[in-house]
Amino acid sequence: VVVAVGEIRAGAGELGRLSELAAEADLWMGGVPAGAWIGRLSSPLDLLPAQKSTAMTNYDEQYQIEKNLFGSPYAEFETFVSQHALRGGKALDLGCGQGRDALMLAEYGYTVTGVDSSHVGVAQMIDMAKARGLAVNGVVANLYDYQITETFDAIVLDSILHFAKADRRKELALLDRLVSHINENGFLFLFVHRSRKKEKELKSWYEGVASDFELVKEGYIDYVYEEMATRFQSEFQFYMLILKRIRAG
Repeated sequence: VVVAVGEIRAGAGELGRLSELAAEADLWMGGVPAGAWIGRLSSPLDLLPAQKSTAMTNYDEQYQIEKNLFGSPYAEFETFVSQHALRGGKALDLGCGQGRDALMLAEYGYTVTGVDSSHVGVAQMIDMAKARGLAVNGVVANLYDYQITETFDAIVLDSILHFAKADRRKELALLDRLVSHINENGFLFLFVHRSRKKEKELKSWYEGVASDFELVKEGYIDYVYEEMATRFQSEFQFYMLILKRIRAG
C-alpha cells in the first residue's frame, strides 16, 4: 500500500581544498560526504550557486538509475535485530528510501511502515516487499509533517539527522515527538554520519530521556557508498545509537 500525503538536500562548491573544508564543516549530501561529491566535479562551475539547493540529491532520479542505491542494511544493525526482534511487532522507518532497513525489519517479523518523500523509493520498496511476501506499507510524506497516530516496537532514523543550523530545532523536535510513540521494551535505532558534533547532539538529547530509555548499544559502523552506474565509491563511518524503552510514558 502506498499512501501519498513531501526534501532534496544539497551542498558546497570549489575543488581541491573545498573537499577538505567540506569535511571540516561536516557537510553531507544525500548520505555521502560533501568532500566526496566535490571530488567528482570537473570544475567549480559544475555546481553553480543557484543550483546548490537541488543539484546533488534528487532521489527520485537517483533511485530510477540505482535500484539499491545505499546497499544492504548495516551488518551490525541486522545482527542486533536478529537477536532482539519482536516477531509480530510494529516498526516505523522514517526516511526509508528504497526500503533497505524496512525490508530487513519485515524479514524478522515486524509489520513495517516506511515513510519517505521519494515516490520512486517508496514504490520500489513496496514492489520488493510484495515479491518477498513481506508486511510493509509505504507512505509518501515529508518526515516532519507526517502525523504518527500509533505506537511502535521499533523506530528507525537512518542518515536522517544532520543537526545543521537550519534543521537542528526541527530534528530535535522530531526526536522528542517519537519518544511518545515507542512501546515499552521497544527500540529506537539512530544512525548518523560520524562526527563529534552529531554524536554530541545525540548524546545530549539522550540525557533528557535517559529516565525512560536505556542505552543498549552504540558504536561506529564502516560503510561503503557505491554507485553501480558510475562506479563512484566513497568510504566513511556512521555512529549507531540504540535505545530501549524501559518505562512507558
